[in-house]
Amino acid sequence: MKITRQEFEKIFRRTNASWSYEDAELNDEEKELLWKRLNEEITDEEFNLALFEKKSKRPGIKTSGEETP
Repeated sequence: MKITRQEFEKIFRRTNASWSYEDAELNDEEKELLWKRLNEEITDEEFNLALFEKKSKRPGIKTSGEETP
């Protein structure tokens, strides 16, 4: 799926605002990963691995399998 940067920005702002209500918004680095995936610059696997890595480094974010201290 190819999308212009302008279209992407418009859709992303609305979507990310909605995600923020669930504390699931994307930061700028994650946004760029999404942009690259939508424009087929990276594969699904590359996207998933990079996003998982970034999310797991965020303070207060638990990945599956982690126990609460």
